[in-house]
Amino acid sequence: PYETDIYQALMNFEQAQGNTGEAIEIGRTMLAMNPTDSKLRLKIFNLMRDDLFTSPQEVSLFAEQCYDVLPDDPQWCYYKALIVGLREQYDSTIVILEHAMTYAEEPTLKLQIYELYGNMQGQMENYDKALSAYEEALKLAPDNLMILNNYAWTLAISGGDLKKAEKMSQRTIQKEGNNPTYLDTYAWILHLQGQDTLAMFYISKAL
Repeated sequence: PYETDIYQALMNFEQAQGNTGEAIEIGRTMLAMNPTDSKLRLKIFNLMRDDLFTSPQEVSLFAEQCYDVLPDDPQWCYYKALIVGLREQYDSTIVILEHAMTYAEEPTLKLQIYELYGNMQGQMENYDKALSAYEEALKLAPDNLMILNNYAWTLAISGGDLKKAEKMSQRTIQKEGNNPTYLDTYAWILHLQGQDTLAMFYISKAL
């Protein structure tokens, strides 16, 4: 225990001095003593993401190693799912996220999992499951603009309730009227309802 405390103090000191690389190496030494310390792994992961000399590939590799050690930890399931999703392995991503859902309790993490799950189901054109995931996410964060946007977009492309989609999309541009992603969604929903003059206004603004 004393050795761990000493390394922790040294890691904190190096981090405070801006020596991120040294702090990461000390963290790795500590992991050799306690490889299942998820909080320590998360601290190292965040340091690696902030370190200019650590490549994105190294960060991803570390996250996958964390998942291999702690496959039931919802945090590492989420990061693993992000990585696999970027490889367009959507079936595997969905399986990992469904596993994460059974363990996730912290609200922010649950929100991230539901959002990513909805996005992946949308990629697979499983629109009912995507919409259900967005519903769960909005229970946790009713004013989350990206989820409102993705929900509205999914309703639009799946032949869902366009009036509901319009109201959701309208909320996003009321908050961020210069966001091209939200403007594009709103314009498309208006177009699907035959309001092409108004749709042209918003898509021009998006451009």
